[in-house]
Amino acid sequence: MAAPLQNSLPGPRVLRFGVFEADLRTFELRKFGNKINIQRQPFQVLAALLEKPGEVVTRQELQQKIWPGDTFVDFDLGLNKAITKLRAILDDDAANPRFIETAPRVGYRFLGAVVTAPRDAAPEKEPDVPQEKSSPATSEAVSPIPSAENLPPLPRSRRQWPIYVGSLLALIVAGSVLYPALHEKWTEWRGGTGRQFNSIAVLPLENLSGDASQDYFADGITEELTTDLAKIPDLRVSSRTSVMRFKDAHQALPEIAKELKVEAIVEGSVTRIGNKVRITAQLIDAGKDQHLWAESYDSEIRDILSVQNTLARAIAHEIRVNLTTEQEQRMIPASHVPPADAYEAYLKGRHYFLQWTDEGVQKSCDSFQQAIQSDSTYAEAYVGMADCYTARASNGLLKPDEAMAKAKEFAQKALELNPSLPQAHGVLGTILLNYDWNYPAAYIELQKMADLSPNNPEAHLRLVSYYHAVGEMDKAAEEAKLAQKLDPVTPFVCSSLGMTYLFAAKYDDSITEFNKCIDLDENFPWTHWGLVHDYEAKKDYWDAIEERRKLLLAGHEENLTEEMMQIYKHSGYSAARAYAVQHDLDPKHNSSFTVAYANVELGNKSKALEYLQKAYDERDSQMIQLKVNSLFDGLRSEPQFQQLLQKIGS
Repeated sequence: MAAPLQNSLPGPRVLRFGVFEADLRTFELRKFGNKINIQRQPFQVLAALLEKPGEVVTRQELQQKIWPGDTFVDFDLGLNKAITKLRAILDDDAANPRFIETAPRVGYRFLGAVVTAPRDAAPEKEPDVPQEKSSPATSEAVSPIPSAENLPPLPRSRRQWPIYVGSLLALIVAGSVLYPALHEKWTEWRGGTGRQFNSIAVLPLENLSGDASQDYFADGITEELTTDLAKIPDLRVSSRTSVMRFKDAHQALPEIAKELKVEAIVEGSVTRIGNKVRITAQLIDAGKDQHLWAESYDSEIRDILSVQNTLARAIAHEIRVNLTTEQEQRMIPASHVPPADAYEAYLKGRHYFLQWTDEGVQKSCDSFQQAIQSDSTYAEAYVGMADCYTARASNGLLKPDEAMAKAKEFAQKALELNPSLPQAHGVLGTILLNYDWNYPAAYIELQKMADLSPNNPEAHLRLVSYYHAVGEMDKAAEEAKLAQKLDPVTPFVCSSLGMTYLFAAKYDDSITEFNKCIDLDENFPWTHWGLVHDYEAKKDYWDAIEERRKLLLAGHEENLTEEMMQIYKHSGYSAARAYAVQHDLDPKHNSSFTVAYANVELGNKSKALEYLQKAYDERDSQMIQLKVNSLFDGLRSEPQFQQLLQKIGS
């Protein structure tokens, strides 16, 4: 067993604080000399804090002292329960502590004054309540209190009714004041936290396996739990992309909640030893930084999906979400459970895919294929393969016609296996939109994803693209705002509204939205790309060249930046722009659509139309922008451009 914490005061003793005293030898806690029932672990935690008053005692120190490090023990759950019990016993408040203060994600500090008392010292006594003295006239003969049957009858005067009404009103007012507190206590007694939360974030679960290579497993469980909670329509759940930026962040929970704009936080850990897994989760009222509920789940890897679902439903219960029968059915785990090796391969695939790199995409394809080889009926793995092939087309790793045909095949197979899989509907809808240009069929699939997973920002972003394609910009803006509400911290999500306003030629609104995104990530390239074209449209060339400079720096093209600024200084904006876009004119290193757009910027209409035709022949997904993208307004009067518009989405 690890060595205990060192005592700051020597010898067995009684420590006093306020009206309490703790006997460290007998493990007794007394209040006004009366013994209080307390379990051993909460007392040990209290003792450790009392020994270092005013200092932060770290979670690691408490773990070494109270929980042996060589056993499979749920330390987080045990410590949080101990602190919760101590606060209840001491009548302490986590939000406004008198005794135990939380140092977020670090440990705890004892705030009160602590004094050492001899073991034989008399305990503090509860102060006497002073009694009201009798007056001399009444002290000699005290009349007995009459019984109810001896009381004289009450007069029935009408003058009494204001008293009755006043008393009734007083009771009503008192009831209205006391009801929230009483209702909360009643709800706690029945089960649940006593408060309904409308928004929640699942922070990245900590990998406590002692093996960094298992990070993918903890991240995968985080994503799966987030996905399960996102099935609840009335609960806003922060996306996985939003929360991953807080992985390993030493930031106070109220600050994280403020950034994510949520009321409640779920945090916890995943411990894996061989085929055994323990998931610990705790629910926290983010505004008060107060622990509301904690639980631990042990299972074999083969049962992990069922455990995740049980955890999601437990959280829904604790935050007082009322689920309809249909919603309950959605949260029931699928009858098909993949083998452990297939599930692990799938989690690895998601881990690699979300790295958003060419190498990551390739590794994810390999992992998803491995999952399918292990279980040919694993629907989620087929969705992963569909995502892989669409990403390969977007990144230029495969030609669109080759990649999208395979992606569509995988998506349809996934839906054949599980028709209620939101992501399968989403990826199929995107293929129908971007490649087949079958807008009616695409809408059905994309809306189905949003219906099945209303709290997934990705579902709304896919609908943004659909509404761009069909020219319904007001609806595109509505979906972009919904996505932002669900994911307020991811620059890509943020930029969708600015891009919508840019395409709709609402340049001032677009500038406002893009500037909000800069606050999230000043180096996000799409933000600066959008601002370049906003300022160009407003003929604000100084701000436009400044955004072009930032765009080049975001792309690590510092060598072009200085030269472009010199050209701007001596020859003006048009010359500087021509220099900046010259690398986009090379068809060997850019898509035909990119080359077409570069020629639009330079005013080369014939070349722009030539490469738009090539982009059409290649089924480039960006062609769906043509109907609404104001950047192509200079070509709209051209017959060839109109012909292309008629072919897309017809």
